[in-house]
Amino acid sequence: MKKRITWIDILRIIGMIGVITIHIVGNTINTFGLSGNAKTIFLVVCKSCYFTLPLFVMISGSLFLSKDICYKDMFLKYIKRILFVIVFIGGAFAFMEEFFINRTINMILIHNVFNRIITGG
Repeated sequence: MKKRITWIDILRIIGMIGVITIHIVGNTINTFGLSGNAKTIFLVVCKSCYFTLPLFVMISGSLFLSKDICYKDMFLKYIKRILFVIVFIGGAFAFMEEFFINRTINMILIHNVFNRIITGG
């Protein structure tokens, strides 16, 4: 069994809490149409949690750098998996969004899904 690194686990927990906060607070602002001081407070809370994506990138980098692995193996083994997940999950979400907007499946929908995956929309 691999030895766990406690400080990385703590950073992951902090990052997860931050991501959950972003999604909950962001949806609350949009759902309830907040304005004034309430909107300002919610935006400050939401924006203060934007450190989470760089945090996860830095955690991944520290775990990659701690291994003796050549670049070829890193690209063939890890990067390929990450790209597959991004394209697969991103494609599924993009398809759902486009389907719920257009309520039909056609070539335009497929084109829009592809554009969303490429542009990160």
